[in-house]
Amino acid sequence: MGVNAEFLFGASALVLASDAPEIMRQAADQGRASGLGPLIQICDGVADDVQIQAAIDALTSGRTRKEKVVLIGGFTTTTAIDLPSYTILEIQGTITYGGADSATFKIITSDTTESIEIYGGELFGDSKAAHCIECDGISNFSIHDILFHNVRQAGSYVQLWNSSYGQIVNNRFDCNSLGLGVNLFDSCYNITVSGNAFNLPYDSAVDVSMVGTTGTIAHNIVISNNTVLGLTAGDGYGFACHNRVKNITFANNKVTNAKYDGVGVIWDGSSTQPSNISIIGNTINDTSRYGIVTQGLYTSIVGNIINGCLSNTGINVQRSYSTVAGNICNGNYRGIEVNADALYTTITGNICRDDGSTTSEYGIILTANTDYVNINANDLTGNTIANFLNNSSGTHITVRNNMGYVTENSSTATVLNTATSIAVAHGLATTPTRVFITPKENPTNPVTFWWVDTVGATNFTINVNADPGASNLDFDWEAKV
Repeated sequence: MGVNAEFLFGASALVLASDAPEIMRQAADQGRASGLGPLIQICDGVADDVQIQAAIDALTSGRTRKEKVVLIGGFTTTTAIDLPSYTILEIQGTITYGGADSATFKIITSDTTESIEIYGGELFGDSKAAHCIECDGISNFSIHDILFHNVRQAGSYVQLWNSSYGQIVNNRFDCNSLGLGVNLFDSCYNITVSGNAFNLPYDSAVDVSMVGTTGTIAHNIVISNNTVLGLTAGDGYGFACHNRVKNITFANNKVTNAKYDGVGVIWDGSSTQPSNISIIGNTINDTSRYGIVTQGLYTSIVGNIINGCLSNTGINVQRSYSTVAGNICNGNYRGIEVNADALYTTITGNICRDDGSTTSEYGIILTANTDYVNINANDLTGNTIANFLNNSSGTHITVRNNMGYVTENSSTATVLNTATSIAVAHGLATTPTRVFITPKENPTNPVTFWWVDTVGATNFTINVNADPGASNLDFDWEAKV
């Protein structure tokens, strides 16, 4: 254009709504008259997207640095606002979708572009728009400090495809039981979703998914420090990733009252499984099913706090090579469950017990064809049915050093004068597989051999071939599950 409008409200271009203050409208008229022309637009409240798009299109063609369009006031749109590369859209007010109910409409879009920033104000879908923001193939983007309201029930507030190197941060989603918060679809990578608040989404707050089986796998996505309050759909997750994704991190989020699961790593069986997923430091309360569930490979579930999964399990591991460490799973129906053919699982340093206010029936439970499981140094005390239960068919299960489930014990037992055996209470959680005994002295009467039999869930018996006499005969014993 040759004339720059930076002097006018700090923008390269300016769009005023019909309800903008009169003093601004007067200044805008002066700007238009002084030669700024289409860089300054004044709307009439009907199809305001026409004037907004005109201002955007009037920015420097082919630019390689960002130029900003500022929107002031309350706007109504019926056609998507399309942002080209190197555009900043600052919203000082509200953009409301004013069209008919639509399964495809988006208020703002940008495809195959770079260096896009959208921030401020409110985007209102009026329960009829499919998306507030939908983009395909954007890079180096930022979506921040926006208040989102009311898309269609089956819609989503931010939906990205094939996008990279961006952030979605510090937004508020007042969903009112409508829509999914943030959808990151096929081939998204190097994206951060952080510091957002999701209030009553219908479906998941954030979902990373690969819909297709080709293209770059979705990867290197961090979802952190977000808050989710209530999910109303029967299959809604607080946070989830699906199918062909890897290197996804869910960290330091808080989920309360999810209708389904707090965090889900989900595989539908039709493509490559999710892999290398980190679920770290999240707080999950009062879900209707699992606190955390993984159907992916190489999942690390570390340092989470999970309470109130009353109908199911705090942490459910369904696939192989998972590490479950340092989590607190109190007041859940089951603390940790490993099932569905999961192999090579390490469970260490967790607390899984009844919290006194709700009933925890099981601390850790193994089922199905689970095998190669190492369970070590967990606190499993106070569960009402079993602190540990192995219902799996696996033969390579190691359980050691857990509070509430004693797997090793030792002491001393004495075969008395005139007796040739002694029943010993071993104090283990279940029948030992190995019992070792060692005589401590030479008795008055010669005893030439000794053995153990009748090994059961509570006792075993030490036998000698002869009465030891007046000295009795002491044995050191050690029993292991």
